[in-house]
Amino acid sequence: MTVERAMRWAVAAATSAAVVTAAGCGQERPVCTLIGAESQVHVVWDTAHFPVDARYRLCADEVCRDGQGQQGGPLGTFNLLLPEATGEQRVAVRFRATDPADGRRLYDRTAQVTLRKVTPNGERCGPVVWQAGLRADPERGLVDARPADTR
Repeated sequence: MTVERAMRWAVAAATSAAVVTAAGCGQERPVCTLIGAESQVHVVWDTAHFPVDARYRLCADEVCRDGQGQQGGPLGTFNLLLPEATGEQRVAVRFRATDPADGRRLYDRTAQVTLRKVTPNGERCGPVVWQAGLRADPERGLVDARPADTR
């Protein structure tokens, strides 16, 4: 082994030891997964209730989004990002479905919901986001999408 190569190994070993030592000092850092998430309101529905090409409008207070929902399998979904959400808060949500063929409203309901804290990577890891999930029920209106045992 050359002197130059031996020096590189010595520097690398010393640097690694310093990093390991520094990482071990103070509070122990949590091990975090890297699941991403965004603050939002999302609505799900039974795809049998609306035509495949229906148009949707979802509003949370004054923030709205228009478009087509995602439909795959038995459920359709539509979401509205809320980048300004910074904590638990009540918002007025309105969800509307329109038939594109004649513009007729197929569904138009409102509900008050609370944005709840979600930490997909655990309490000690980011991101912290605020979300609400609803199900568009033709008879009961917009209802909480969470199973009853998790509310």
